[in-house]
Order: sequence, then C-alpha cells, then structure tokens
Amino acid sequence: MFEINTAKDKLKQLIEDYEKLLKNASNVSLAEKVCGDTWHLNDWVLHEFHDKGDSITQQQFRTQLYFDCPEFKVLHDLANSFKHKKLSIPKVQIKYTEKHDGVFDSSFDSSFDISYLMVVFMNGEKRRLNEILEPSIKYWIENIK
Repeated sequence: MFEINTAKDKLKQLIEDYEKLLKNASNVSLAEKVCGDTWHLNDWVLHEFHDKGDSITQQQFRTQLYFDCPEFKVLHDLANSFKHKKLSIPKVQIKYTEKHDGVFDSSFDSSFDISYLMVVFMNGEKRRLNEILEPSIKYWIENIK
C-alpha cells in the first residue's frame, strides 16, 4: 500500500514515526500509531515467513516474540485497546495510562521535567512509553534483514 510492500518498508516507516515521537513524546496520536505499527509489524514478518515456505503458526511466532522481547506483550495490549477499548484476553495487567505535561521539551533528558506518556501496571510498576518502544523497535531492526 502506497509503496509500503514489505516488512522492511514498514520498519522504515516505523523508524521515521518513532523519531518524530521522540521529539514530541506526549503526542498521543503519534504514540498510538507507533505502538500499533510496532505491534502489527509481527503480522508483516509472519506473512513473509509464510511466503518463504515457513509453516510457523501465528501463536508459535508470537510466543517466541514475547519470550525474546517481553515489551511486545505490552504493545499487544496497547495497540488492541486503541482499536477495541476493552480487551477480553490481555497479555499484561495495565491499570491505566497517563500523559505527563512537563515544563521542558524532549530536547532535555529525563532528569528534567519533560513531557512523556506513562503506562502504569496493576503491580504498581510505571514505565514510560519510550522504555517499551525502544527495545521493541531495536528487536525489529535486528531481526528484519
């Protein structure tokens, strides 16, 4: 679609959008797109596996993905909750998400009061969205050749 035909093409687009998000870390619309694209890239990769004759199932592929990079479980839930609001079978226990409007822009590091998006889990753990996206995107960069 519109010159996005392979997982590599999709990854290139994802990296461009992620770089925009890093410059505007509290942009909810862009965060929704980056989360969704990071998660749904698994469908692109799986489709290309099947095109090459690999018979791995979606469940097998995702199980390995969750093992290799647990952040994909969070992205699964974020991407699907953007689409469906409520999940019937969540992979992790997200209590809520929040937007923090800081005093400083994202050209400052996290030791300053910068704006960001936060995921809060039922166990009390809090993670900034970029802490979830970064290892996931690095995983795709390392594994899509």
